[in-house]
Amino acid sequence: MDILFFIVCGCCAGIIAGLLGLGGGIIVVPALNWYLQSKTGYADHAMHLAIATALAIMVPTALMSSYAHYRHGSLNSPMLQSIIPWLIIGAIIGVLSALKAQSSHLMIVFGVLATLLVYKTFRRKPISTQRWTPPLPPVMGFIGFWSVITGTGGGTLTVPYLILRGELARVAVGTSAACGFVIGIVSVCGFLVTSAPIGLAQTIGYVYWPAFFGIGISAMLCAPLGAKLSHQIQVRRLELILAAVLSVVAIKMFVDAFS
Repeated sequence: MDILFFIVCGCCAGIIAGLLGLGGGIIVVPALNWYLQSKTGYADHAMHLAIATALAIMVPTALMSSYAHYRHGSLNSPMLQSIIPWLIIGAIIGVLSALKAQSSHLMIVFGVLATLLVYKTFRRKPISTQRWTPPLPPVMGFIGFWSVITGTGGGTLTVPYLILRGELARVAVGTSAACGFVIGIVSVCGFLVTSAPIGLAQTIGYVYWPAFFGIGISAMLCAPLGAKLSHQIQVRRLELILAAVLSVVAIKMFVDAFS
């Protein structure tokens, strides 16, 4: 039953990663948090394990997804090259913070941000890059940091921000997937070399390997399907799907923060 749970979770995460560039963490983190709390009894560290494992799973998934988008011409390579250093800096700070910080206040802030992004998507007002366009380096540094804290890969912020800067939705999704790959590599290295204060078997650092392989393989296989679907769905429909996902994320963050 455990392996079946991981496979189903991975298939859903892979399709979402390819379709929306979200890295699948929106599904993997809450699913693994529930699994680890109910199956292992390590409730105090379940969220840390879930985030670290989700980010590890995101690496091959984001690689497959970004490559598929690159083949379809929906990846802004020059922009990606310019923001990689900022993603790395943000991810390193995120790893250090994730190991110490309480998450409830950060969940509230994330929920507010997701809600505002949903509002902007449904409002559908033309956006000019001359109006309220935050500079690229600090925003991407923050996204790198926040991606690690939440284990979501950053797509929930990267995609809307790139759309705000004038990118097409499909290009924003493809570039977001590549950003998730960079963030995942850096953060996983940090979580692997950190000794977790638990005695859970089959872990290195904070990465739980049975979930990594079970979810990761199925997610990697399903990511190209999601990328293919993103090129068969109308742009507006893709934006509405993104808004729906962000709505779920916002509700989950508020519920978890106040529970």
